[in-house]
Amino acid sequence: MYLVFRIVLVFYPLPGYIHPDEYFQTVEVVTGDVLGTRTTRTWEFNTTAPLRSMTLNMAIFGGPLYLLRTCDFVVYTVTGWNVISSYTINLVPRLIMLALSFISDYAVFQICHLYQHSFNQCLTTLASSYVMLIYSTRTFSNSLEMVRKIKLLITSIKIIQIYS
Repeated sequence: MYLVFRIVLVFYPLPGYIHPDEYFQTVEVVTGDVLGTRTTRTWEFNTTAPLRSMTLNMAIFGGPLYLLRTCDFVVYTVTGWNVISSYTINLVPRLIMLALSFISDYAVFQICHLYQHSFNQCLTTLASSYVMLIYSTRTFSNSLEMVRKIKLLITSIKIIQIYS
């Protein structure tokens, strides 16, 4: 039930934002590069002395946005309709974050399986948490770090399984 609610929250974005970094540190910079829109890069991404790298953002969000641009070109050529809108530009990165958030669910399932614990209660607690419902499907750099840490946790669990 909470997974469905998480998916609905992605497709029905609430007005406003949690923090400006949700857009300024990921979506705006990548869409400016991929879609050729005019954006103002934040100070972290300036060209003279950048504090952040575009590598992770482009690796995760660049490909799907290039695909969106290609779909827009094809659909516009055939029908004259534009696919790219503020909604789709907002939706594509959130869909990616939604898919990545399921890695957390899988990690909890693996941990419960490893320690012979009932996974229903643990997964329900995780899925109903505010962090998973709101933050994990947003394009924060912290959400990406959460996914990387969970991938590390899954790798550690598999190593424990091999040696025990």
